[in-house]
Amino acid sequence: MAAANPEKAAKRLLNCAFALLTFASVAPLIYLNDIVWASVFLALSIALTIVALASVIPLSLRFRIGAIATIYVLLTVAFASVHYFFYLADSTAYAFADGVAAIQLSRQRTSALRDIGASRAELAVLRELVKQPPQTLLVLKVKNRGVKLPSGATVKLVDDVFFAQPPVVIHEIELRTRQLSYTLKSERLLHPVESAVEDLFSPASESAFRARLLRLVTALESEEFRQTARLTSLRPEWSYVDFLYFSSVTMTTLGYGDIVPASRYSRALVGVQALSGVLLVAFAVTFLWPSQA
Repeated sequence: MAAANPEKAAKRLLNCAFALLTFASVAPLIYLNDIVWASVFLALSIALTIVALASVIPLSLRFRIGAIATIYVLLTVAFASVHYFFYLADSTAYAFADGVAAIQLSRQRTSALRDIGASRAELAVLRELVKQPPQTLLVLKVKNRGVKLPSGATVKLVDDVFFAQPPVVIHEIELRTRQLSYTLKSERLLHPVESAVEDLFSPASESAFRARLLRLVTALESEEFRQTARLTSLRPEWSYVDFLYFSSVTMTTLGYGDIVPASRYSRALVGVQALSGVLLVAFAVTFLWPSQA
């Protein structure tokens, strides 16, 4: 029973520390406007707090193992954030194996072709809709009432309401063909396509509504042209998840070689992280069995 009190006190202190550090991590978001450095600050602060608390309070072996695992994960996430920041600042800071880059490029090309196919299907339905008589367009203007086109496709204007305070309304156009269904949303009003979608929900006469449909068709045609042009100059793009994998591999000093640091700063960072991984193992031994250290 006596050993339980220090552990409870440590858990309370850790909870307080997590709350304070979470609040403190808001500062980089506000002043730096950068979630990468905010996550680094938070992860390193929590790791140092765990070390400081555990070094002065006697804890059970189970709690110490959990603390070591938490420190490992937090350091891995922190280094991954810095690796990703370096990559965003300079895309040549890391080199990728030819096979890995080829697979990534193939996935991006498949995704781009899928997007182009969806744009062409949407354009086919909207071009058919523009040619319909005024009565069809007047029915379409009534929200949540769809119209069926001669090809079998259906078009509907929908208000998607998110229950919040105040409620958030996102306007959508649902396009359904015999094979697939597509949705055009108006979430980002600076985007030409989504701005054209938003205009369709404003009051307008039949002729003005048809003109807005033509504007949407033009925006989709421009988007399809950009997607097709981008397809010819695709380069592999990497996400935070890729650098989280690289960070975990570096932290354990495995070094598969599929991702390699190629700049002075990225190499220095990898060296620091590999050294941290080795020192963490030594620290874990003395931390888990302090009486044998």
